[in-house]
Amino acid sequence: RDAFRSMHGQPSGENVFAAMAAKMAREFRVLLLDELLVTHISEAILVKNLFRHMWARGMTIVTTSNYLPEELYANGFNRDQFVSFIPELAAQCQVINMGGDATDYRKEDMGCDESIFFHPLDADATASFNDAFERMVAGSEVERDVDLPIPEEKRSIRVPASGSDRQGARVAKFSFQDVCVQN
Repeated sequence: RDAFRSMHGQPSGENVFAAMAAKMAREFRVLLLDELLVTHISEAILVKNLFRHMWARGMTIVTTSNYLPEELYANGFNRDQFVSFIPELAAQCQVINMGGDATDYRKEDMGCDESIFFHPLDADATASFNDAFERMVAGSEVERDVDLPIPEEKRSIRVPASGSDRQGARVAKFSFQDVCVQN
């Protein structure tokens, strides 16, 4: 999202990817991306061109992904525009395959084997979601309607409810309405 935002306002005729990479290279040398996922041709073109310009400036890119490079944007529209980049990506970003066991690490600290997805969206799912939140923050003070600053966005979001789990990690509860409509 930040990359797409920074594309706006670039002078016409200027290589927007070169300008973005030059700006980033002045600010940092290593870019860490958690979960590289390419779902649209615009993302594929952005990743291909921006990464090339970043590498040309000596930057290092470290990323995680649930997909091997050759699996990125598989069966995507106009994937042929991205395929030639895949060997370069694999050469520049060493692949360390962590293996894929059946462990869902999102459930590891929940203390039980309950669902992390609540569907269909109805009163029962809402009640189950609220119960799961209350169990996760049991024993901690629950704060309500706290404004959380997002400095890069120059705004805040309202956090309807938050607390700490038994390991001290912060846990927040949002609905779709809270995140996408009200904020």
